[in-house]
Formats: sequence, structure tokens, C-alpha cells
Amino acid sequence: MAGHSNRENTVFNVSKFGAKGDGKTLNTEIIQRTINKCSKNSKSAFDCKILISADKYGKIFLTGALYLRSNMTFEIDNGTILRGSSSFADYPLVNNVVAALLYGINNLTNVRIVGLGTIDGQGWQRSSSDTIDELGNYLAYYENSYFSTWNKTGILARSQMEAAINRSNGNMSNSYLVNAYASVRSSLITFYYATNIFIGYIRLINPAFHGIRFLLGKNVVCAYTKTETYNINNADGIQSQSINTIIFNNFINSGDDCVVFKAGQGQSVANFPPTQYGWVFNNYMREGHGVVVLGSETGSWIKDILAEDNVAFLTENGMRVKSTAQTGGGCKNYYFRDTAMREIGTKNIIEINGHLFNRSNVIYQSGSQCAFVLSMTYNLGSTNWIRAKTPSHFLDINVKSVTVDNGNTATGGPMISVTGYSGQDISLGYPETFSKNVTFEDIKIIRARPANISRLQDSLFKNILIQDWGNFNSPWILNNTKNLKFINVQPMPN
Repeated sequence: MAGHSNRENTVFNVSKFGAKGDGKTLNTEIIQRTINKCSKNSKSAFDCKILISADKYGKIFLTGALYLRSNMTFEIDNGTILRGSSSFADYPLVNNVVAALLYGINNLTNVRIVGLGTIDGQGWQRSSSDTIDELGNYLAYYENSYFSTWNKTGILARSQMEAAINRSNGNMSNSYLVNAYASVRSSLITFYYATNIFIGYIRLINPAFHGIRFLLGKNVVCAYTKTETYNINNADGIQSQSINTIIFNNFINSGDDCVVFKAGQGQSVANFPPTQYGWVFNNYMREGHGVVVLGSETGSWIKDILAEDNVAFLTENGMRVKSTAQTGGGCKNYYFRDTAMREIGTKNIIEINGHLFNRSNVIYQSGSQCAFVLSMTYNLGSTNWIRAKTPSHFLDINVKSVTVDNGNTATGGPMISVTGYSGQDISLGYPETFSKNVTFEDIKIIRARPANISRLQDSLFKNILIQDWGNFNSPWILNNTKNLKFINVQPMPN
């Protein structure tokens, strides 16, 4: 994407082609024609710029799904909102890729999505009152959204689910609805088999499903964005199933995992390229299900991921590695280091900078609430895939130089949770599975409940300081482990 063109006629302001920012006019066709015209002869991302900017009609541009082209920049100006339509009909399914407001498919290359404006998916109802962060800034907050509430609090989510039910020809089984819920809702941005992608500075709110998705691509970057999707079911902030992913300097207040790496499920993805070479740094994460997460889709392996210099506050979990035996593949060479985490999975009342955070009524969805999680017993969710021939594995996981302060041991889950696969399900035929070669080094944990570790093998705990684990006898609960070493650990396991 190197090289900058100074030709003024390469900037295509969609308002000059007939788009209206009145928040009512559906601008899909006009914006799409403008994209096609601008990018037709473009040779780089800087030769063609699509500009969405406030006009005499207003600052909100309503649109359905838009298909980006190679060698272009899509810019949303400061104060301007690109708002997704609330009708399922405006999001046609293309190449069996789950719906999105902005698509980048068919081997796209050299694309930038930038600007200080907002992308609004109009997926769910917004709460009558927003929340306030640690600095006094207002953050978007949404009504409770779950599988059980889509017909009450959904907007686009409701429209897409109702359309799926209408297509079912009377098949209203619960499994059909679960699979539909996992496949018909729209994300904000999806790149599929795309290379050389940059997303920067944009504010992202209210998807029906996920935020940003990089699927089966290469060389993707997300920087300086602001995600506000808290309380939206499945609203991952940034999701990558790609090679060479860099994610830095983002603010993510997410309804699901803040940053998550995935690699598909089951036999169909066993020969896909792994999700590999990810670098996540200098991000501020809050209220999501996990900070930097691997899985639960691990089918073609997730490898060589570095997460460092991040800060987490109020997330449900911290470092999170999750899968199931049936999913297959696994996670290898994950480095999680130089990170500060506070109030992970707690329901405490916290005061910071004069702002009160009452977490006593928060509804957690992941079922764990731990600072560090390695779980091979994650919820399968949709089962519309064939299970793997061999079970998933976790190995070579390294956690170093991390602090955790949970404020109060009255709430929250285990400071460390490790669970393997029991091997007891005869129908699967998989052997018992342990996580292997996991290292925790230079870790300080304050005011958190005891670690609960099982099916962990050939692993090291070094320079660990634990202060205040409540009224429990020991901060360590170990079951069915093999060859664990504890060096300079205070206190040591019994």
C-alpha cells in the first residue's frame, strides 16, 4: 500500500454523487456505484478515496451492505455516521460469508478503512442511559442481548432472525434457531481472503454480531480504533483468522472477547492454513469476555501469537485459551506478557477518579471469570460441523510479567483455571488430554480466589507472588496434574 497520489480527482465524496446524510435515505446503490467507479483504475490504496462526510442533509448515511474493491481508501469523516440498515433484505449473502455492513471479499488487496467517524450496525436497542468510563467519558451501552432476547431487544438482529425463521419452512427446532443465531446476524466489517488491509481511527458501535473480522487473509492491521459494543451478545471487538495480524493502540469496550484469534472448527478446516503470527500491543480493554483470546475455534491451529503491553479493566476473563476436544487443532506458542489487569470477573463496587463502578448486578456469560484460563471444555455452541479426527491441544503457552488486582476476594473466579479433556465420552473416542509446557513467570496476583488447575503437564510456575486469597486454606487447588515445577512461589502449594 506504499505510494501516495496527490491527484485531487481521486477523492470521491459520495454526497456529490447523490447520497444524502439525512438518516432516512437508503444510500446503498449510490455508495456502491461510487466505490466501483473510483476503484476501477486505481493502482494503490491512495489512488482512490471514498469520502463519507456530513452534507446539507445531515451527518447520518444509511446503507445496506457495501462491497469494497482493491486499491482504495474508505474514509468516514469526523462526526459522520455510516449507519447500517435495519432490514435483513439489505444484507444479501455472498459466497456464503456471514453478512456484514462493509465487505472485503474475492481476494481483495490494498484497502484502508479510516477516519474519525462512526460505523453503526444498528443491531440492537441502545440502553436509555450510557455508561461512564474511568476518565468520565460516555460509552455506548446496550440492552441485554442474548439468544433468548433477540425478538425483544434486537433491531437488525431481530429482522435477520425473523427472516431465517421464515426460510425454515416450518423447521422451528431449537438446534435450527441456535445455528441461525450463529450464522445470519451481521458484523460491522468482514474481510475474507484479503491481503494488505488497514483499519484505523474509526469508532465502531452496535453490530448485530461481531465488530471487525479478518478471515483467511494476510497482512492485516487494526490501530487507533474505538469499539463500544458492551452488552451485545457475541460482539467480539477484533477477530482474526489470518496470517500476520497487528493490533495496537485500540480502545475496546466489547460485548464479547476484546481481541480473539480463531481457526475454524472440525474436519472441514483441518487442512486450512493456521492462524499465525499475531501481535497485539498497547491496547486498553474493558468489559469484554476476555482480553486477548485464542479460540474457541481452533480447528486449523492458532500459532505464534504475542500479546504485550496491554491494560485490562472489568473484563470477564483475562488471558483466555479455549476450545473443545471435538473442535480439533489447538493453540501453540502463545506469549502473554507485560500486562496489567484489574477487577477481572469480579462483582465488586469500585471507585476510580471519583467515578463509581457498581458491578454487583453484572451478568457474566462465559462461565469462568478468571485472570488466566486454559479450557478444553468450552461450550460447543453451534454444532453444524463434523467433529475433528483428533482432539484439540494446548502447548507452549508462556505468561510473564503480569499483575492482577481483583480488589476483593468476595467475588470472581479462580485466579488461574486450567481444564483438560477427560476422555470419558466413549462416543467421541478421544483420549484424555492435558495442556503441556505452560509457563507462568514473574506474576503478581492480589486479592483473588485460589487457582484451580487440572490436566496440566510438564509446566513451570516461577517467581509467583500471591497476596490475599480470601478465607481459603491455600491459593492452589491441584488435581490430576503431572510434572509441575514451582520455583520461588509464595506461597507454595501444599
